Amino acid sequence: LLRQAREERHRPSDVVVHVSDALVPTVTVEDVAEALTDSRLMERIGASSVLLGLIDNGRMELVGSNGVHEGLIQDFHLARLSEPLPLTEAARTREAVFVTNRLDFIARFPALTPYMSQFPDAAAAVYLPLIAQDTPIGAVGLTYEGRASFPPDERTVLTALGKVIAQSLQRALLYDQEHELAAGLQTAMLPGILPHVPGVHLATRYRPTRARGGIGGDWYDALTLPDGRIAVVVGDVQGHDVTAAAVMGQLRIALRAYAAEGHPPSTAMARASAFLAELDTDRFATCLMALVDPLTGMTSVVRAGHPEPVLRGPDGSCAWLDTPGGLPLGLNTPGGQPAYPVFETVVEPGSTLVLCTDGLIESRAEDLDQGRERLLDALRAGPGQPDALADHLLDTMATYTGEEDDVALLVLQRSRGKASPAPRMEAVISPSDPDALRNARIALREALHSWSLEALSDTAELLACELATNALVHTDGSATLTARPVRHSGRGLRLAVSDTSTASPRRRAAPERATSGRGMMLIEELATAWGIEPRGNGKTVWCELSLDLV
Repeated sequence: LLRQAREERHRPSDVVVHVSDALVPTVTVEDVAEALTDSRLMERIGASSVLLGLIDNGRMELVGSNGVHEGLIQDFHLARLSEPLPLTEAARTREAVFVTNRLDFIARFPALTPYMSQFPDAAAAVYLPLIAQDTPIGAVGLTYEGRASFPPDERTVLTALGKVIAQSLQRALLYDQEHELAAGLQTAMLPGILPHVPGVHLATRYRPTRARGGIGGDWYDALTLPDGRIAVVVGDVQGHDVTAAAVMGQLRIALRAYAAEGHPPSTAMARASAFLAELDTDRFATCLMALVDPLTGMTSVVRAGHPEPVLRGPDGSCAWLDTPGGLPLGLNTPGGQPAYPVFETVVEPGSTLVLCTDGLIESRAEDLDQGRERLLDALRAGPGQPDALADHLLDTMATYTGEEDDVALLVLQRSRGKASPAPRMEAVISPSDPDALRNARIALREALHSWSLEALSDTAELLACELATNALVHTDGSATLTARPVRHSGRGLRLAVSDTSTASPRRRAAPERATSGRGMMLIEELATAWGIEPRGNGKTVWCELSLDLV
């Protein structure tokens, strides 16, 4: 009864069914090779070994095997089609090679004589040509135990089996070619060389989706600014087609140019949004930019509809940074350009900042919050080095996401060592405290002395008072004055006043005898640069002074 059941399970008519079912979910050539060499499939079709080869530049490349000695694979991994071997003969002649006698096999293929002892129980074998669109693309070999012949009906079934395998293999080859072309196109639009910044280690990865075509709009970028800071970016253009990749290339270059010109992150993002809208492609994009000072760790983050960055501290603790965000790029608002709030934090020595696109965490089978938690778990368990960590995150998360979307990943790690605290002065100015403004001027003067920027004291105090007074008069609540040295083309100072109002100051022409209205005019005349940055809970008005212009 057992023998009868085994024979019924291995009936010739069922062999094609078993193999077809196994090949249905395959996508790549690797998938096809794994399916054909699976031990469960071999048991179903009654084969004791399987060997799959693909034709590549006049050679037979062995791409999959099970039950075949490793030495044979190594010796004949890239055999020429002209060599007298069973796979090459099947492909060369386009005819199936049936073998039922070991002596005949040795006489026919003498190069395999030393390996026959490794198949003591093999009694018969068949080598099927794989032909697609009248072109041989490979061959597959099956060996059997306890078989003395191949009846005509079984030979017909095995010949049909070769056609089924060839169709799946041709589909996989086309997919791999499209995937390679798409990945090459996408990669060509990404930066080829990352900047080398002392004190910071970078690692970037791009992984295309497994979907047909495999092309998308995800990108990463990094550039060094004249003042020594480094700007890092990840983004994702809507869609998975050539248009998305083309728009991505244009948007990446535009955003890079705005940042290189010295625009603060919020301004660079707003200009990039306007640029994308003017392209009139009906596409939008999400984006995340971080501006990092490698000496102090001071980091400014701006995001446009994009997942927040993740920070791993020196102690291994991991958290998503609660960063306020603006609209995706390319979406216009009734009031003009959308606002992009700035989030500031400090990346401590030994800390790692991770920027990624949503393809790393999103899956159709799971809630987004689960993906976010999985990324934190993967980051906690990941290695310390940025390159190894990037590979670990891609491999770990792919298990859950299924590579349904393409991924851009950037890992920035600040070198360990003695921390260089960011030089910074901060003073809270309350409208209910009459001494607050005077105390702030004293603190500013002392800070400038400690930074060897005394030459800027008079101008800095004047502008600081104008900024603070403007905030106190035109907004409700307290204002916060901050000052820190900057290093653009030379040495300088950055002053900023933050408040909880979203109303922006406006430059207006004051009458000759007016006692107010000249604050912004003074700032324009005396500062080398100034601007307004929205925050999650208000705004910041800033200006910069250069020591070289004193």
